[in-house]
Amino acid sequence: MHLWKSIAAIVAVLFLTVQVADAKTVRYSKTARANASTKIDHYSGWNDDCSFLTIDIDVVEKPRNGAVRPKLANGRIPRPQVGSRQGAACAGRPMKIIEVYYTPTRGFRGNDQFKVRMRTPGQRDVFFVYRVKVN
Repeated sequence: MHLWKSIAAIVAVLFLTVQVADAKTVRYSKTARANASTKIDHYSGWNDDCSFLTIDIDVVEKPRNGAVRPKLANGRIPRPQVGSRQGAACAGRPMKIIEVYYTPTRGFRGNDQFKVRMRTPGQRDVFFVYRVKVN
């Protein structure tokens, strides 16, 4: 019985390792104001029919000197980039976006960092690491 539990544990660890290795990490440097909430980034996506693509944003590493808060907001589908036809029919239509706000601890000035995970249906997770300089 112990052998099967050991094998199951090894398979679970290997599966988890493959999932983490398959994830993409993007790093950004941002600036925030002391004693104020600052919008750090936003996430958006849409389906072929121009409807909102469900996006889940989770804070997986909190900042040491502040707080992070995702917020649902209204936006518009952007125009496609030069040479791209993807989304051309949807450009300008209203959509939901998820904004991420960082608020430093009152009086804090210096560098802070946090990490969020973005999940979208049918796609691999993307991690965003934000290094924030608070002035």
